[in-house]
Amino acid sequence: VCRLQQLLFGAVAAGQDHHLQLLWSAQLLPSAKVRKDALVPQEAQAEGGNIDLILQLFLHSYAKPVLASGELLKASASTSAKVSPDTDTTRIGRASGEGRWCFRLFQGRSLFFAAMKLAVVLLCLGVAAQQPPKPAREMLEEREEAQGQLVACRLEGRSSEECRQAFQTSTGTAPDAVKERLELEKGAPLALLGTLENCTRDAKLAELNVSFADCTMRVKALLERLKNQTVTPEELSREIRKIAGEKAMMIVRRCSAAASTDAAKEACLSSTEALNALAELSGRAAGSVPEEELRSLFRRGAAEEVSEELRLCMTGADTDEKKKECFGSDDIREAVGNSMGRDKGDVKDSDVREFLDEGVKEEIWTLLESCPEDSKERCMTAAKEMLAAVSGEEASGIPDDKVRKLLDDEMASALGERMGACMAEAADDAARESCRTSLATGVLGVTRGEAPSRTDMEEALTEAGRNKAKEVSQSCQGSREECMEKLREEAAKSMGLSKEDLSDMEVERLNMDGARDAAKEAARGCAAARKEEASASCADPTEIYASARQVSIDDDVERERIKQELVKETEKDAMRTCMKESDKTGFERCMGQVTDVEEIAGQLFEGLSAERKENKQQRAKEEAAVEVVGERFQLCMEASETEEQMKACRDEIRDGASMAGLMEDVEDVVKKYQRNTVAIAARACNSTQRKACVDQAKEELKKSGLKERAFGVVRRLAEMKAAAETWAACQEQSAEANATCNSIAQAALEDISGSAEAWTEEAAEKVLELGQAMLEGKEIVLRKLHTILLEILTDALECSDAVLDKLADRAQQTSDGFMPNSTMGMGRNVSNKECKIVWGLARYTCRVHTKDLNETETDDLSDVLSTDLGTTNINVRRLGRRLAVVTESFAAQEEEETASDGTSTGTGTGTGTGTTTSTGAGTGTTTTERGAVAASSASFFASNPLSVSAPLILLWLM
Repeated sequence: VCRLQQLLFGAVAAGQDHHLQLLWSAQLLPSAKVRKDALVPQEAQAEGGNIDLILQLFLHSYAKPVLASGELLKASASTSAKVSPDTDTTRIGRASGEGRWCFRLFQGRSLFFAAMKLAVVLLCLGVAAQQPPKPAREMLEEREEAQGQLVACRLEGRSSEECRQAFQTSTGTAPDAVKERLELEKGAPLALLGTLENCTRDAKLAELNVSFADCTMRVKALLERLKNQTVTPEELSREIRKIAGEKAMMIVRRCSAAASTDAAKEACLSSTEALNALAELSGRAAGSVPEEELRSLFRRGAAEEVSEELRLCMTGADTDEKKKECFGSDDIREAVGNSMGRDKGDVKDSDVREFLDEGVKEEIWTLLESCPEDSKERCMTAAKEMLAAVSGEEASGIPDDKVRKLLDDEMASALGERMGACMAEAADDAARESCRTSLATGVLGVTRGEAPSRTDMEEALTEAGRNKAKEVSQSCQGSREECMEKLREEAAKSMGLSKEDLSDMEVERLNMDGARDAAKEAARGCAAARKEEASASCADPTEIYASARQVSIDDDVERERIKQELVKETEKDAMRTCMKESDKTGFERCMGQVTDVEEIAGQLFEGLSAERKENKQQRAKEEAAVEVVGERFQLCMEASETEEQMKACRDEIRDGASMAGLMEDVEDVVKKYQRNTVAIAARACNSTQRKACVDQAKEELKKSGLKERAFGVVRRLAEMKAAAETWAACQEQSAEANATCNSIAQAALEDISGSAEAWTEEAAEKVLELGQAMLEGKEIVLRKLHTILLEILTDALECSDAVLDKLADRAQQTSDGFMPNSTMGMGRNVSNKECKIVWGLARYTCRVHTKDLNETETDDLSDVLSTDLGTTNINVRRLGRRLAVVTESFAAQEEEETASDGTSTGTGTGTGTGTTTSTGAGTGTTTTERGAVAASSASFFASNPLSVSAPLILLWLM
């Protein structure tokens, strides 16, 4: 304390304002453990000296211009003193009891302290060899102090070599130019906290004429001196929030350390004092900072602490056993527990691994983002060394792709935080669009190193929203309705949107995606922990999912289905990184280096046979590929304004599908993505919201080129797939056929389709056939059938046979009048007439058979049918009935999913397997034949003798 005062007085006299800026916050008091009442020894307090004046000099150390101008400094409500350039600093020291105490101490200390120093040095040298290694927590605290001193050193204008040498003296390691930037980035927020905190305190005093804008400019000046580069407004806002976050974390740490129960620890995470400090120091109104921001902030701080402490511990461990012990450290578990509102004894081994993973990503991102352009290779090497220190791998054996995947994972968090700060300052649409483009470009520059496309930027913003949804879903403590509203607001800001831009379906989907990500990270942490120790304790990923969704999981079938989704999401993570490769060879190499799906699937599919595990992993891989290329196609099409841009989107999905190993036509890949989008929307929303969510999914898909009339087929595919997945999740636990699974699948189909009549004999057969193919790991392909599926939605509350007949007759007339001399010269008929109550309203369906039409002709007829039937007057009797109208009409070539038989996919000309249905038009009797429509032209002609002459005539003409 006396040394601090001596330097302070000397700095005032010498005019060294940069010294004043750092004495309090970094040079001698960097630790959050120091409290105001500990700054002055009890002996000095006993003398009754004016302690407040000295403390106020410390607190105002940034304000050299104020000191120089002789303005009033208020030490407290009752104490003040004028300080001018001519003030004798010795007299200031003597003006208080504390000053007299320190002055006398310094006057008589020279010889005595020289002798004492020599004795202490000799003693230390004598016992150094006997000292055990320092605990990792002590090394971490020393490193934090050294980081603050490094910042102070650089701000004083001393050379890099001198500052690095001082850092080495404190920590035992000297950072090179690359790692020095990382240490500066880590140390700056805490080092500059005093400057910002003192300035904001003065901003409350009218006589000082200081505003928060002045405070930010002072911080900006220090940052630019430290970084030796211009700090943009967006960067400044981000740094201010980091500094404010340090103060908030200090308060929460102090609270958690004093808490003796889980409830008390949980309460610390919503500390009003911390929230107010965070708001004040970041220039926001009191009460405007959401509790979720504080919780997420504290979690990230704990993750970084865990990462650095584990790295220090493992670096110092000389055996594998000691390295394992690092993960059981009480300090580490306490840090994790505090951030989760738990006692350290309740922290799982998987929790520690999860926090380590988060912390490593943060550190590697900070390192590579601050990396100079001419040092990229050295920065990559340093990142591998950081990763190797906590993973046990050799740095030289870590591929670049693995580091890039970590960057891709962290990118969403970094972009989301920046977007939130930028959007808070954006005054209009132009400013918001600027936030989107500039910040997305900036973060993608770290992960890609090249100018991103518009699709890249949209994908990054979507991931930022998804990450923010995960954070809110994990940390929100309110009701589900309150949490969904918070999620809407925070996710929208992270995506550069207003909350009104997000539909209910998108909010629920973001919540589901965020819950999956949280569960997936828990599964990854468990896999890593049990890779080292088979008996490691793990959190249940499905419970993590349920907690984030704020829903209950009622049965094991749903748990198994969720686990399948988590493996798929793990595959998608790797694929997103590897899709940046230029060819399939590079993609496959990348996937082999970055994916950890084997370990995660091993945990999630525990108890299943090896064959079942392999089948489920293969299905997850195929679904992941469809969704990765489909999501990019959707974003690309939404961002396109010209036909040329849309063509580029189609070219990109063709290349992406090929790279990911999807052998189907691009049209089928898109169709599968569309049915997944509808199925996810239906699952994400509850029964009350489901119809509206499915409709919103339809509107979204229209932006990527889906014809509205074709939505009925897409929705039907989604319903069948959802029911089949449920059946497979149920059946995979049984070696024999389980009849209960049929009932569970039926309930799923009825629930997701909105109709208690959905489970027909035909639907049951298709669901079980598709579910069996999933169970056996067979390739699932789309087959086009020789029928048009026609659906007429009405606002009627009940079905009418008369209306059904009227619609069927109209469909027959329209199809008969379309191309009477068609390609195949065959008649058409209408069959499978039925009406069901769906979402409380009558829905009429039938099939129009089109064996005589090719695919293009079938598409044209679908257009005509949709228009004609959509305008049909369906009121057959008016007396005593409410007038009903057609609300929507869907018509498109029917498709179904089935196991591949090794042949090419079916088309409207008759190749492939499928379902054919025939009936006499208008007779009311229906027969259904399932099986092969035609596997080859020979079988087609055999089943259609009237067409045998066609090839003979063609041959004669040739």
